[in-house]
Amino acid sequence: MINALYFKSFNKRLKKANSIKKKIKKANEVLKKAYVELRLNNLDFTTTNISEIASLIEITKRIKKVYYQEK
Repeated sequence: MINALYFKSFNKRLKKANSIKKKIKKANEVLKKAYVELRLNNLDFTTTNISEIASLIEITKRIKKVYYQEK
């Protein structure tokens, strides 16, 4: 009985961790695309690009913070 309950909660935590890992991976891909886009634009740093990248970095930090709190 205890093993079954432990397994159930473990699987639940594992699914949640995998979901968060996917979100981190996706956020990192978005950041990489934004960086490549800036490079393609000859590093044309406009205020909108900088603020967009800053918000993406902030989102990534939040996701990672949640992920490491769950661990």
